[in-house]
Amino acid sequence: MHAFIELAYQRHEDDAGVTLVATLPTVRALTIGGSASELRLPGLPPDAALARISFAHSHFFLENMPLAENAARDYPLAVNAQPLSDGVTELDDGDAITIGRYELRFHAGEPPRDPPLIDTPLRWKLPATVFERPYEVAPDDPSGAYIEEFMLAARPHVQAERFADVRRLAETELRRVKRAEEPGALERYCRFLWTTRLKMARLSNDVDFAALTREALDLYPDDSTLLVTVGINQLKQRDWIAAARTFEHAIAVGTFENFQSRHDARLGRIVSRHLLSGGAAAAEARAPAAWGDDWDVPELRLDAPGDELLLWRVCHYGEVFGPAEQLRYGYCGEEEGGADGYDAQRWEIRDVRRGVAFRRIVRYPSLLRADPSLIVEIAAFRDALEKFDREWMRLIVDRTGESRAAPPLQLDAGAIRALRARRGGGVPRLSLEMRPSGARCRMDILAAPQPGDVVIVQDSVSLAVAAADVANLTGATLVHLPGAIGRYYLSLPERGLARVHVPMRRESKIRIGILAGLIVAVAAVAIAFRL
Repeated sequence: MHAFIELAYQRHEDDAGVTLVATLPTVRALTIGGSASELRLPGLPPDAALARISFAHSHFFLENMPLAENAARDYPLAVNAQPLSDGVTELDDGDAITIGRYELRFHAGEPPRDPPLIDTPLRWKLPATVFERPYEVAPDDPSGAYIEEFMLAARPHVQAERFADVRRLAETELRRVKRAEEPGALERYCRFLWTTRLKMARLSNDVDFAALTREALDLYPDDSTLLVTVGINQLKQRDWIAAARTFEHAIAVGTFENFQSRHDARLGRIVSRHLLSGGAAAAEARAPAAWGDDWDVPELRLDAPGDELLLWRVCHYGEVFGPAEQLRYGYCGEEEGGADGYDAQRWEIRDVRRGVAFRRIVRYPSLLRADPSLIVEIAAFRDALEKFDREWMRLIVDRTGESRAAPPLQLDAGAIRALRARRGGGVPRLSLEMRPSGARCRMDILAAPQPGDVVIVQDSVSLAVAAADVANLTGATLVHLPGAIGRYYLSLPERGLARVHVPMRRESKIRIGILAGLIVAVAAVAIAFRL
């Protein structure tokens, strides 16, 4: 005889309604409780055992288990609304089992194949309905076809990062729908267009974003996907209190267009609470080498394995640690001493332009304790990021193999003063070419270090070094000789001094050109007066 059981509950991490399915074996009994090998109810401790389902004489039976007084009070067992205080009862097709806030339903036969079921790390399987449509639009809602068409039309502009063009496309569509005979029939499409309009305005750093946000919230104050976009911008504006309230409201309303937005809201709430608790102190930034083995740093507690990538994504677009284009997120290994079923990771967030780093420890439930539906959804979200947001994925780096030894290059006092007094923005970058006749060194001024560069920070002065040149620069010193023609020199072990070529910047060329023009003009006037 085949049978399966359905579990329905509210996921406490984000208040999402979840349904899980598990096939019941005939060769052994299964305990309903907290064990990962049995019928685990998410949120219960591993040693919890509330009831047992067994098979005998061609029937399945539900057996109550002896519980402590507090457990019996918090998790009362009932079948079809009738309390089952002790003993055993036979299960029939359709029987409803309630255990505290959890609802289970027994079914004879095999689970239906539509929708397909997705394996989780536990015995439970998750129906694939959550991933079927990118936007939750009813089959008879005409908005679905319009949304799909807009996404296809806007895709080239999004991939080219022409966000202003996407915004204009959304605004054009809003005007067209407004002129239609029945604009109310496309309300879902209008909500989608407003959310898109707001996202593109944020990505374009448009000056009217605040006014646009107020207008959008006046129209749709309870649209969760729209609220997530607003919350991300509030993080960017350093308004932690407003961001926390916005993400909280988005979760409470629960009108998400897709499961990704729900997780953005969940992680946004975690980030904003962390920042409110003092996790945004700018003074904690140090040069990467200055951190050494110091991991006495703020912690963030996440909901499941894999959350860390979604966490940094929210921090990145909310510019929590600085301008997005300057940041890299480095995994530095596992944190030792995990307890209470939680694992931990070490992360270092580097601002490559300023040459400083932040550190965080993230803790999350182990694979056997986290909510299985959450694990599957997070994995699907990460897969989507790897396919459709590759630029973001390139910002995640593995730093577990990096050495914390002394930097390969030292700066003397003169070089530090000269670099600090340098005008203009950008980061100096040193590159080296070894020739038979000697070393040729060059210092360029770039907007940001190149991928893989080693950023050296000494006395708050940053200098990038090409990754391929680190070995040749080990033990070298950058010196500055005031008044010398070359100004900067590189002192290389056993090779002596090598002049550093510093290409003239365009602004300097313009200034020299203007000065030369003035000299010529003055000379011409002097010659004219002599004549």
